[in-house]
Amino acid sequence: MQTVTTEQNRSDAANVNGLRVRLERLVTSQQRMQRVNSYVRNRNVRGLKEMGYTDDGIAALLNGTKPHLGGGFFPTYKLDHAAAQIRAVRAEIEAAELASGDIPNLVDADGYTYRHDALAVAFSFLAKPDKAIRALLRRHGFVRSSGEFQYSREWSSAALRAAASVRRVLDV
Repeated sequence: MQTVTTEQNRSDAANVNGLRVRLERLVTSQQRMQRVNSYVRNRNVRGLKEMGYTDDGIAALLNGTKPHLGGGFFPTYKLDHAAAQIRAVRAEIEAAELASGDIPNLVDADGYTYRHDALAVAFSFLAKPDKAIRALLRRHGFVRSSGEFQYSREWSSAALRAAASVRRVLDV
């Protein structure tokens, strides 16, 4: 028999929505930079005019001035930085969605208790688990706490996914 408790929080949903808006802005900005770079490389004056650039701005872009000094198109490091920000926001969204109540915070199951909070993901056992289960927990990155039959891992979206796959094996 399993007992499941979850916490629903409206601020989490608002946070996820805010992150999605930020992600959309970052993606739009990155796409615009990539399009400008493509138009400058191909010397596409019409495309730059459609994007809203003036004749003087187009001349400055096509002049061949050094982009790292701000006189040309977008340098590679700006595109790389934008891509890194997008990856970070996507990871934040994933972590917030996983913690928002889709996954129960506490599960009392047959033979073990599973819990996760802001710091850790943990499995507690009433007695020492058998060798196969201990190996499974270690393989998924869970470390035994000294003095008790508790296996924990630092909280992350990867830890929640690992715990879900361990739970699938334990619940069979």
